[in-house]
Amino acid sequence: MRRRAVARVCILNYVCRSRYTIYNSRCQALTGKIVDCITVLFTLLRLLHSLLILALAPQTRQSTSDEVQSAKCKDDCVTKLEHYTLNERVYHRIRQSVVSGAIPTSTRLDEQSLATEMGVSRTPIREAIGKLTKEGLVEYRPYQGNFVRAFDVGQVSDLYEVRKALESLAVRLAVPRMTAADLTALGVILDDVQTALDSADMIAYAEADRRFHAAVATLSGNEMLVESLDRLGLQIQLVRTVANHDPATVARTAHQRPEILAAFATRDSDRATRLMEEHIESVRQAVARQLTQTDTTDAPDTTRAAEALTEGSGQ
Repeated sequence: MRRRAVARVCILNYVCRSRYTIYNSRCQALTGKIVDCITVLFTLLRLLHSLLILALAPQTRQSTSDEVQSAKCKDDCVTKLEHYTLNERVYHRIRQSVVSGAIPTSTRLDEQSLATEMGVSRTPIREAIGKLTKEGLVEYRPYQGNFVRAFDVGQVSDLYEVRKALESLAVRLAVPRMTAADLTALGVILDDVQTALDSADMIAYAEADRRFHAAVATLSGNEMLVESLDRLGLQIQLVRTVANHDPATVARTAHQRPEILAAFATRDSDRATRLMEEHIESVRQAVARQLTQTDTTDAPDTTRAAEALTEGSGQ
């Protein structure tokens, strides 16, 4: 009896292990098929991604004229702000007032005053100021509050040194890629620069100048380069308002841009790069000169920010 019991246990153990082995092998086979399916799926997705890039490439590289129009549309949308959330509207209004110089550098941004003038709570104001601080347009001073950032001569030199290097690279990459349509579109932007200058609209002048440099960067075809210049862009705009107070600098740079465009047209990368570097360096020197002449003993007007927003709300 004992031998029969032991035999039954052995047979049962053998059957169980056999079934486990069969089950395990089936699971492994099923897992292998699943892995194969996933591999095929990812391969198809990569192929689809490549096809989409090829399909969209002609549209994204047609010409800068489309980019100019979309940029102008974006600027109009920022001005109107109808489709933005409340927090976004507050942020864009304060940012525009800062980069345009409507709120001067070293001005204290009082949350309560801004909230009262804009008819909102302090929460979106605080959020906007925090975002502007991260972008380098606002600086927090312990025990004093938040102020529109004031750049010193050393910081301006550092900023423009980086800008010069990046835009020189952008020019060298962009010139061989430029089409006749691209050159025409850049010419349209320079017409906008001149129109703004003739009407003494320095805000429109600064915006057209920004569009010109942004278009050249875009034509480089280097996304990392474009992103790097975008990050510098707002700080450049803020600093540039100082140079725009100097009529001689404005007149000089107004003549430099058409020369740069002419170098683009002749596909002379070396000359275009040199002219762009001279253009940027002349602005750097003008800003440094203005900062040196500025009387730093003037106390900032803490009410100026709210007044600037009140003036801007009528636009």
